[in-house]
Formats: sequence, C-alpha cells, structure tokens
Amino acid sequence: MKLYHGTISTGADNIIKNGIVLEKGKKKVDFGQGFYTTNSFEFAKSTAVNKAKKTNSYNNCKCIVYPTVLTYEFDTDLAKNMNVLQFQNTNIEWAQFIINNRNGIEYMKSAETHFHNIYKKYDIVKGAIADNSIVLLSQMLKLSGKRVKEEDIKSMLYSYLTCQISFHTERSISCIELKTCDIIKPNKEKGDVINE
Repeated sequence: MKLYHGTISTGADNIIKNGIVLEKGKKKVDFGQGFYTTNSFEFAKSTAVNKAKKTNSYNNCKCIVYPTVLTYEFDTDLAKNMNVLQFQNTNIEWAQFIINNRNGIEYMKSAETHFHNIYKKYDIVKGAIADNSIVLLSQMLKLSGKRVKEEDIKSMLYSYLTCQISFHTERSISCIELKTCDIIKPNKEKGDVINE
C-alpha cells in the first residue's frame, strides 16, 4: 500500500539522511506524536506546498525550501501483530480522541476522559484527517475543561474523504519503506508561488 508524507526539502533531506525520528514530531496533534502519512498524494502535495509557503515567508527568502512528497510502501502484513487503532468514520469517539491528544493530560483529568495516544499505546492509528472545526472545538473545550458532546460535533462531522495513517513507535516505523522523494514544482495558475 502506498502512503505519502508532505514536507519541505530540508525535512525530506533530514529523513533521507537520518531516518524517521519520532521525537521530532509535534506532541499535541490529532493521534499523538508520531510520523503522519496519508493515502492521498494530492493531500500530501497540498500539505507540502503550504509548509513551503509558510517556511519561505518566515525565512524571508534567505533560504528557499521546496515542497516535497515522500512516497512510502506500507507492509500491512508486518503491522498485523501491532496495536492498531482504526476509526471507520468521523464520530464522537474519533473527535474526543483527537481533542484529548491535542489538549493533553491536564485537560483529560478535568474532562474525565482517558482515550488518547500520548504514551504511544497504539503503534499505528488510522482515521480521517481533522479539519479546522475540530481544532477550534479542541481549543474551546480545553478552556472549559469539558468533554465533547454529540451536539458539539453534529454539524461538523463530514464524510470520510482523506485518511491519515500515523506511526508512533519504532517498531511501527519498520512497516514502511521509503520509495521516492519528489520535489513538487509550483503551479502558478493555482497560486503555488514558493517565493523564488
């Protein structure tokens, strides 16, 4: 199974030279700290383009980076003996899991909810990519210390369009093998300007 990771050229170079270093991933993200991939090349490409735009804007063109997509082959047979969590659709369980991972232990204590992957209980997690609505709800619930309710998410649940598959442990990383590294050429008609 092919999986894609959207990044920038410097990040891709680092992964190629040093391998995947799980500790470099952000801590408070959807499924917990890990290495995130998707089954959608187009989503990985748009992620890479957005990261390059932000980085180049921040660097003020001192060091130009390019959007890059790494393609991996995922050996699902190797993953069979691992602790895999899979969300089949976007529901309250999926939303609370994301909110818990994004908000951390203190939030979970006050909200009395303990479904998370902060301590890497799950080697691999598969599920829909959260949109900004879930991110904003997560921030609101962190301030209130309450857990998510069905009515909070009813209007924001959407069809399962793009899947993310995240790898959280060293043994899970052994299931994926890097195949290609592609620099994405900007499409000026779509506004993919990289500040060259």
